[in-house]
Amino acid sequence: MRNETLICTECFVTIPRSGYHLIPDNPVEKIFWGRCMISKAAAFSFYTRDSRIRRLIHQLKYKGVKEIGSELGRIYARSLKSSGFLDDIDIIVPVPLHPSKKRQRGFNQSDIISLGISEVSGIPVDTGLLIRKTVTKTQTR
Repeated sequence: MRNETLICTECFVTIPRSGYHLIPDNPVEKIFWGRCMISKAAAFSFYTRDSRIRRLIHQLKYKGVKEIGSELGRIYARSLKSSGFLDDIDIIVPVPLHPSKKRQRGFNQSDIISLGISEVSGIPVDTGLLIRKTVTKTQTR
């Protein structure tokens, strides 16, 4: 792995990738049907309690190792780009945090990951397009 100090080779190869960017009308897209106008949606990885991706996300969210988020974004972007998924994408919109959570954490991990995707793809990120109105429970505990 290019930057093994952040993500070791074993962690990299065992990330449980979803492959949703290769599946039209995938489960992530279906979540948004009837809620908002989007052309595509996908998820990089399946998240399970015992997966290495969980440990990586915890390092990002709770230890503030932001470079892990950037690297995960770059890894995903290379896969998205090679599949053609990004060919007609105009903008990347990260999922916003509620302002209270952003104040508490100091950053939004989705912003960091999106910037990694943007770095590889050249597609701009708009962090101000969506606003989180309700506080939700963490999905990573």
